[in-house]
Amino acid sequence: MNVAARLNAVPVSVDDLLRTAAAIHRLAADNRNWKLRAMCAARLFEDDGKDKAYAVTARLEAMAQLVETDELPVAFAPRCADGSRMLAESVFKAAAIEPLLQAGSACYFDPDRFLACVLRHADLEAEERA
Repeated sequence: MNVAARLNAVPVSVDDLLRTAAAIHRLAADNRNWKLRAMCAARLFEDDGKDKAYAVTARLEAMAQLVETDELPVAFAPRCADGSRMLAESVFKAAAIEPLLQAGSACYFDPDRFLACVLRHADLEAEERA
């Protein structure tokens, strides 16, 4: 089984992603390298096994890749004054449920599928508010 298939088999929730992102952002900016981000996730999910932390980290990394390449409309990932991004909840929903793909050792999301999922969940959120 390839890495993406193994990670896709691990259930990840929006809350898992948000808690991990918040914990990572509490690290000093110069301490947010891959190793320390992974250690941060491992501490949060130490009772869930290493695959849970790896799956959450891989999904956050794949989501960040899409955000950094401006694949998402600005309404879902506006840039803040400090250069960071404020992501819509529908982006995290897509990151929790879209399948990871693999190229070499890197995992990523299909940009078109990911955007379609973000838009679908944004529409559902709008309907719930109406």
